[in-house]
Amino acid sequence: MAICKVCNAKVFFTSNFSDVCLCKNCANLIRLSDWKDRNFTSMEELVNTKNNVLSIVSSNPNMIQIKKSVEDYFNEYIDKGFVTSLDGKAGQKLLVFNDYCIVTTKSESKKDELISRFDEYIDHDIDDDDNDDELKTLSNIGRLGKSLVKGNLVATGISMAADQ
Repeated sequence: MAICKVCNAKVFFTSNFSDVCLCKNCANLIRLSDWKDRNFTSMEELVNTKNNVLSIVSSNPNMIQIKKSVEDYFNEYIDKGFVTSLDGKAGQKLLVFNDYCIVTTKSESKKDELISRFDEYIDHDIDDDDNDDELKTLSNIGRLGKSLVKGNLVATGISMAADQ
C-alpha cells in the first residue's frame, strides 16, 4: 500500500511520475495522464504544459510539496534540449534532443525495419554524398536520425544515437 504525496491517502493503485506517488484523485487534478509519458511534439508544447501544470499546483495549497518534483520532471527534457517525439508504426518511439536521439522499442528491430517504422518522417528526395536517405529537417533530426538508423540491431528496450 502506498501513500499519496499530496493528500496522504493510503492507496493500492497509484499514479507515479519521477519519485512522486499520487492517488487517482490528485493525479486527475493535475491531469497527470496527459503529460506523464512526455509525448510532446515540440519544445513549445512541453513548456506550455509545464506552465499549465505548475499553475494548477501553485493554486492548490495541498500540492505545493510536489511543485519542485513537477518542475524537475519537465526540466529534465528542457535542459537536455528536447526537439520532438515521433511514433513508429509498431510501438517504437523516437525522442529527438539537440545532441542525440533515443529510440524505444517493444520488440527487436533490424535497422531496415526501424527505418520503415519511421518512413513517414524520411525525405527520400534529399541525398548527400553517401546516398543514404535523410530525415526531414526539423532542427537536427536529419543527421541524428541517420546516425541512429545506421547502427546495428536495436534490441527490445532503448538504444541511443549521439551527434558526433
